[in-house]
Amino acid sequence: MVRSADGGRTWQKVINRHFWRMDEDEETHTLYAGNYEKTRPRLQPATLFASTDDGTTWRTVFTDNQLDHIHSVRCDPQYHRVYLSAGDGSFRGQAWSGDNGGTWQWINRGGMQGHTDLAFTDQYVVWGSDDHWGRILLGPRDTVGDGKTVLKGRGQDIWFVVAEGSQAYAGTRCLPEARESSAFLLASSDGGRTWRKLLRHSAPAGDEACMASESRRLSTEGWLFFTTTDGKAYRVRRTPGASPENHFVR
Repeated sequence: MVRSADGGRTWQKVINRHFWRMDEDEETHTLYAGNYEKTRPRLQPATLFASTDDGTTWRTVFTDNQLDHIHSVRCDPQYHRVYLSAGDGSFRGQAWSGDNGGTWQWINRGGMQGHTDLAFTDQYVVWGSDDHWGRILLGPRDTVGDGKTVLKGRGQDIWFVVAEGSQAYAGTRCLPEARESSAFLLASSDGGRTWRKLLRHSAPAGDEACMASESRRLSTEGWLFFTTTDGKAYRVRRTPGASPENHFVR
């Protein structure tokens, strides 16, 4: 991980680990970042780091020696909780902390847990699975609980979830061996209860199709930014003031 304090002109290495995703608790000004090492044999356990000095120094707030990486971390500003999902293996799962990472409790663990990503709508925690069943799950936001499946697509992983208010987006990854050779951008305008396909990204047989490299939040004007594995870049938003079925896609 590298850090810039001058608008990107110069950069300084701050921690010598690999990371996938990070988030910020804007109330406590705490950054959270989870490691993502894929080395075999396993050299590093799943570890979540935290920083309270704008990323200059980092400390460990979660570790699990039975797992090797963190898929995602999100801070819920409304209920003051930090969520993480960790993989892989039979002990993978989702956990949460109500004391800024001081202590953690598991929500669920097992072979179909350790979801790829999560985000928050007004009422729900929206989880996206990477169990090759392309599941989107809704869990309660006001209390902590396991999610219930509202969408399933065999041969797909949910690669990212981004949400705000009642609007949510999910991007999928299509497994190379799957009969379906396309990945999709999915959208929900009712807080995650129902979903529809907005975009399709296809790949040649045997190749991976994936909606990837997304902005972790919607912009101030409601745009989601993301790329595909063939190098295309998109921005998508719900048309302001229009019905839930209408979006701009650019």
